[in-house]
Formats: sequence, C-alpha cells, structure tokens
Amino acid sequence: MKIRIKVVSRWMFGLCFIGLTSFACSGWASGAEGLNLRIDDQSIDRSNGASYAGMLEQAQKSVVSVYTAELVQYLRYSGSSRDDLLRDYLGLPPTGRRGSNLETHKVPQGVGSGVILNTNGYIVTNNHVISNKQGEVADEILVRLTNGKEYKARVVGRDPQTDIAVLKVDATGLPSAKIANSKQTKVGDIVFAIGNPMGVGLTVTTGIISAKNRNIGIYGVDGYENFIQTDASINPGNSGGALVDIKGRLIGINSAIVSRSGGNVGIGFAIPSNLAVDVSTQLTKTGKVQRRTIGVYIAPITEAEAEHFGLSNKSVVIKNVIAETAAAKAGLLSGDIITHINDKAIGGSGHLRSSIAHLKKGDTVKMKIWRQSKTHSVSMLIE
Repeated sequence: MKIRIKVVSRWMFGLCFIGLTSFACSGWASGAEGLNLRIDDQSIDRSNGASYAGMLEQAQKSVVSVYTAELVQYLRYSGSSRDDLLRDYLGLPPTGRRGSNLETHKVPQGVGSGVILNTNGYIVTNNHVISNKQGEVADEILVRLTNGKEYKARVVGRDPQTDIAVLKVDATGLPSAKIANSKQTKVGDIVFAIGNPMGVGLTVTTGIISAKNRNIGIYGVDGYENFIQTDASINPGNSGGALVDIKGRLIGINSAIVSRSGGNVGIGFAIPSNLAVDVSTQLTKTGKVQRRTIGVYIAPITEAEAEHFGLSNKSVVIKNVIAETAAAKAGLLSGDIITHINDKAIGGSGHLRSSIAHLKKGDTVKMKIWRQSKTHSVSMLIE
C-alpha cells in the first residue's frame, strides 16, 4: 500500500510540475519563483534594408496556386443478385432487375503556381503545370488567390516549346505583377522565388542569379530555352511561380530544377520575363506563337575545332544557307562559325535559336563570325 501511494504521489507531482492546474498544485509549488518572462513588442526598423517584407507584399499577391484534376467516369452496377450472377455464368439473359449508374469522379492530378499578368484575370504558368501525362490539357484547372478566393480557369493558349501557358479566370481588379526587363538582370543580383512548393501554400525563398542564358535541353531539339539560373529554393509546385528582383518586379517564371532526389539542391531555372511576356502576348492574341528565322542550318562545333581555332566550344557552324533569306542577303556562307550575337558570346545552338526566334520583323541583328581564320562583323534585317 505504501508503494502504491509513493508511485501515485510522484505521478501527481510530475503533472503539477508541468502546470496542469494551479488549483491542484498550489500546495506542491510553494516557494517556486516562476518564469516571469517579458516579451519585447517593439518592431524592427524595416526602412534600412533589414527586411524585404514591404517590397514582397505586392509581389506575393500576384502569385496564385494552380490545381488540376482529371474527371474519370465509372459505370456502377446495382441490384445484382446471386441469381443474376448465376445467369451470367451460364450465359443466360439477365432478368431485367439489374440497374447501372454512370458516375463521374474528380481525381486530383497536380499542383503548381502562376502569376497574374493583368487585372482582368490573365495568368501565366508553365504548360507542364496544366497538362496531364499525355501532354493534353487537364480536365479541370482551379486557381486560388492569396486571399483564399478560387476560380475555375480556362486555357487561352499554350506553347510546349517554351513551356508557357496562359490561363483566364472570370474576375476583375486582380493584383497583377510588376514586370521588369529581364535583359537588365546580372549574375549576382538578389532574387526571390514565390510559389506553392509541395502544395504547402504560398512560400518565399531567396538567393541570387547564378547564371544566365542557360540551355539544359529539357524541351528537346525543337524547344527554345534561355533560362535564368538561381540558387533560390525551388521545389515541385513552384513551377509557374514568380522569380522577382529586389524591387519585387517579375524577372522570370520558375520552371525547372536539376536534382537527383527530386528536391531542391540550389540549381533552379526560370524563363526570363521578356520571353514569357512575348509568348503570352502572342498566345492571347492568336492562340499560337510565330517565330523568326534567318534561313540557316547550324550545328555545334567540335572540341577539336574550338581548340584549333581558339574559339568557344559554344560557337556554332553554319551547315547550309537557304537562298533568298535574311542570312543569304547578309552574305553568310556555309562553313562560317557564329561566335557572337548582338555583341554577346552565344551559349550554344539553342541560345542562338532562341535569341532569333522572338525578334520582331524589322529588327536588325549583329553577328560576329569566324571565316578563313578572321573575325567578320555581319548585320542582317529580320524579315
């Protein structure tokens, strides 16, 4: 009996110690001083660069969560009896008592992000966010704003070659993104990735621009890539979300990561805002994208050629020039090696194709080519 009382007493003391009730424990806690803590409620001075909260407030409102679903139909039988099953087994006609109902079920498919382009409900996201495994548009697309409001969205247009899609929701007065000129960004600039990673909700991460003009080949030989690389944390669900600069302006659409595990390792890629805006504008006007060409077939130069001529291995060689095209009129020849476009070293054949594809009719392009051991400057008019 004494042992039982001793054990119960220790258990009761333990409960009193963690403060279950002041009434039951008042006698046991005599002499205790208590914590007597004080909370400092003075806010920090955010005007001297100690916080990015004010700058990010509007940028966050322009980012939405995008949810997709597949509608699957099932034929449900009812009223089956043991007699009906036996008749089925024997190959006899049914008794007519069996009924059936066609039911539609919504199966969640994916989650991503998007950016509001204007107040009238146009939203840019990634094509892969709103597509199923077969590359077709999802049966249902739902957009959720930061204020919790939800809208069904329709696809205005999509471009798999750049992984851009434009959605439209029936709403006005939406908080739209401020858009910056992505050409003015530089390696080392502070950036912020905003999106809905893993479906946990709106999330902001920060890092810097790690590189520009990246072509990683994820869209295939027909794709157009010119990525901004960043170490800001990007995870599944961030796709279609915003990459913003220190002023909260959109400079890219987060689209891809390099990872062996499927999670963030600090190598993320965003479609530059200039490219995203150009493609989105064309999709909203015509539903498709028109791309410019100069009339050449190109191929990467080999490591041996690059070493022999002292050129970058990102340069490309012209294999053939089509007659009566911009390249032919500018005097380009088969065997010419293109090293620069508009005074910038090209980053490979994909970079060259992408740089030309989204130019406008009447634009002038300057190129540096290597021909017969000499550098030549060439200008051509985009037609």
